[in-house]
Amino acid sequence: MIVHYRIVTGVSRGIGAALAERLLGPDRLVIGIARNDNEAVRATAEAKGCGYRFVPFDLADTTGIDGLMDELFRSIDRGRARSVALVNNAASLSPLRPIHACTDREIAGHYAVNLLAPVLLTKHFVGRTAGWNAVKSVVNVSSGSAEWPMAGMAPYCSSKAGLNAFTQCVALEQQDVDNSRTRIRRLPGHGRDRHAAAGPDEPKRRAAGGGTVSRSVRGGAADDPGTGGGTDRSAAGVEGGSSGLDQKAGRCGGGRIRMRSGPIQSLVLGIPVAKSDYDRAIDWYVGALGFELVWKKGVAQLRMPNGQKLLVFDPDDDPDSIWYAGDYEAHPHYSVQLVVGDLEKLTERLTGSGARLGPILRGGGGGRDMRIDDPFGNRWWAIEDPKPNAAAPSPLDEFSRKSSFGRSGAATDRIRLRPTGAGDLDFVVDAETAEGSRPYVGQWTRERHAEAIDDPDAMHAVIVRLGDGQRIGYVIAQGLREGRSIELKRLVVTEPGNGYGRETVRLVKRLAFAEWRARRLWLDVRAGNTRAERLYRSEGFQIEGVLRDADYADGRYVSLAVLSMLADEYVPEPAAGPAT
Repeated sequence: MIVHYRIVTGVSRGIGAALAERLLGPDRLVIGIARNDNEAVRATAEAKGCGYRFVPFDLADTTGIDGLMDELFRSIDRGRARSVALVNNAASLSPLRPIHACTDREIAGHYAVNLLAPVLLTKHFVGRTAGWNAVKSVVNVSSGSAEWPMAGMAPYCSSKAGLNAFTQCVALEQQDVDNSRTRIRRLPGHGRDRHAAAGPDEPKRRAAGGGTVSRSVRGGAADDPGTGGGTDRSAAGVEGGSSGLDQKAGRCGGGRIRMRSGPIQSLVLGIPVAKSDYDRAIDWYVGALGFELVWKKGVAQLRMPNGQKLLVFDPDDDPDSIWYAGDYEAHPHYSVQLVVGDLEKLTERLTGSGARLGPILRGGGGGRDMRIDDPFGNRWWAIEDPKPNAAAPSPLDEFSRKSSFGRSGAATDRIRLRPTGAGDLDFVVDAETAEGSRPYVGQWTRERHAEAIDDPDAMHAVIVRLGDGQRIGYVIAQGLREGRSIELKRLVVTEPGNGYGRETVRLVKRLAFAEWRARRLWLDVRAGNTRAERLYRSEGFQIEGVLRDADYADGRYVSLAVLSMLADEYVPEPAAGPAT
């Protein structure tokens, strides 16, 4: 029988996903909130026979939170509930720039997710559970950044400081409520060693910090019927909870120096990996990057042919290590560099391995480099030695633009883009001429599509669903050769209404601005295609104007609405970022 209820925001990854898994139990219902579900959490719940429900919601849409709470509380049986808890974990780090370089939209979206959403969720939770007999708890996951301001992090530091003050105020309010069984608290986190060099005593403080998020919900408000109002600082050992840096989640990287008498003899790089990924990560580093497994005794040592050593360890098994997270947004200074002889060969080796590969760029010394995100949350840079007579650094060329989308980096949790091949042409033509598509998109011949596949100025990609490998649409972008203004020429999805079109638009935006470094991304929409126009406008595109009777389709002239987005209007999606 379900008697304990746990509402957790930001369950799609990081600490939210780890927390949701830990809170699963035979007498509990865990309700997860995020834009995208975490299949691993769902699989764990099904394997254990535990209650888990996912409610998709974008916390940036604060106008919908009242309706969201209506939906959540329909899953809670007030008469049987012994405890109910809300964990406001979801947060965003972006934008990480000086305030004058942030757009108004970025700032408003940041405060909506980090501050306004938890405030409204707490307000509705406290109001709806007033008078309940159950033990009630609100945990607002904060960060040490609330107390250690840093340049370039004004929105994040101030939003967390505001969340702390809000939590303390509501806790005082609950103390003044007679017979209140609502416990309001925050988990501070240690932001200091997340964004700056840790002091010599910091690892000991982390190891001795006390509780975890799951303990504060599971063992405090959840299972202690005698708890009352007030803040609780007993769980101060959690690392950077708001950004998903939980030691159990293990998405991090770091270094350790082995010292002998005299000067340093060697450098050993340490890569923490979550226990659930541990053996798979070792196999991946050996198979994909060419390391040799030297030994594995809890901690594993790997070695490159040149003798460079790599330690792979679970941070829970090595709690005293000084480590930095491999999340680029949280730690933009962090990188691991690999020196390689041929980036194309490395690309061939890693394509399909599960790594996300960035485009090949020209480096400042005339050589080339490429970013690699391995499947375990760590970031690498592959640096190719400059060749004799190497060309001077130059902008990204059209060949790099065309090739970068086809790697595994052009993907979300549900779909990926791959280059369209000759074997896909029948599918493309059928999708384009289908009854639901024909009135809204241009009609090309099979030969015209084949030309676009080979055209260095165009990206022609099939949309593939990751769950079953099925093709569910295609997308074409043009203007890669010049690269300053990219046109989203065509987007066709064969299974509308499932969010695949929106995810594809976000992938194209990421490619255009984050990888191809375009100044402008534009498209046109036929008059009457209101569904597509609403999608593009909701994704930040602005209408530039209407081209009257500019197209001719099915025996009639149709007007085209032209929409565009500029680089400084682009807001990266947490598809490459935090869960919300």
